[in-house]
Amino acid sequence: MTRIERVLAVYDMVTFIRPLARFRNGTGTTPALTQKRESRTWTPESGKHVQTVFFQFYEATNQKDAKRAITLGEELCRLDDSPQDRFNLACLYVEESRFDDAIKKLNEAIACAPNDPSFRVAEQIREDTDLDPLRKRPDFSDLLKRAEAASWKPARLEYETGDARPAPSTRSGRDNEYLTALRTKYNLDALIAGSRGDMEQVKILCTWVHTRWNHVGDTNSQSTDPVGLLEAAEKGDNFRCAEYGITVTGCLNAVGIPARVVSARAQDVETRRFGAG
Repeated sequence: MTRIERVLAVYDMVTFIRPLARFRNGTGTTPALTQKRESRTWTPESGKHVQTVFFQFYEATNQKDAKRAITLGEELCRLDDSPQDRFNLACLYVEESRFDDAIKKLNEAIACAPNDPSFRVAEQIREDTDLDPLRKRPDFSDLLKRAEAASWKPARLEYETGDARPAPSTRSGRDNEYLTALRTKYNLDALIAGSRGDMEQVKILCTWVHTRWNHVGDTNSQSTDPVGLLEAAEKGDNFRCAEYGITVTGCLNAVGIPARVVSARAQDVETRRFGAG
């Protein structure tokens, strides 16, 4: 797969699943890179800015406007810790015969590899035809070896077993005032009318909530309840999987199906912007 094909593929999915900027507050997982970037705190506005820059980068790449694409690619690299963005920029540098810059950016992609387990940096460097002009360089084989060593590898989970107390859980019945308002406002009973059994109702409501907004994995919602999230979605807001879980749970409880959100979180969830759970 070439860079153009890869960017097109990413563009097709970006509205739904692309992790946007992994903003840091000065303590990222790649200190050498963090020191070179502006220190900035993530906000919904900054997330939208990165999305805008990414779309502009795609357009410039598709239009074969190398100069503009490089400028936008360099801006993306200042904004986040993505190995994918650095790899794409390296490919652009190769097209412009800026081979030393390409090697430098590939080294940065390798340094950022642990930030994004989904990006197989060694495989991309080994197989992408855009990098063919670099393969005879004496430093390329060493770069590939370091990419192989830096690639993300799964680690065994360690569970905290010291506290055996059951996690408390309370639920409200469908006659609860809030759940009644949710059910009535969105006519949930009509959605599941004629369905056969709880499982079919669950599928219907999951599908309905899934169509309320597009998944954007790097956003902070001002609302934390199902009605607030649905109202915000009607105004064009998009949310993460966490808000999807909250909304589905509320809708299920509203029609009398007991449900609660259960999630798995990374150990450093408090400081991660991407891949925390």
